[in-house]
Amino acid sequence: MIRCTIAIHDLEDTLHHISTAAWIPRSPRELHGAILATIQDIAYVESLIMQAAGPMVEGNQGDERVRFHVALITVAAMRYELEILFEAAARVVKQMLPTENVN
Repeated sequence: MIRCTIAIHDLEDTLHHISTAAWIPRSPRELHGAILATIQDIAYVESLIMQAAGPMVEGNQGDERVRFHVALITVAAMRYELEILFEAAARVVKQMLPTENVN
């Protein structure tokens, strides 16, 4: 049970960091890299979830179930992070576009 408490605490810290820290890259290159890395991370965690889903359901172990659900929550947090990165990239692109002078 202690491991589950630690995992939940770490997840809460991560979610708090995503929602409050100034972690969003500012340059197009950094944003592009962060977006690609996040997409790769999501795919990796999802593949691990798929690998663990069968044994977890068959074994029906409480500890494994908690880890499985924490992994699902982690993917949701990474998708939220990806959404924030896409919004930041859109703002950067918009700032780079020429503005029209209306006289």
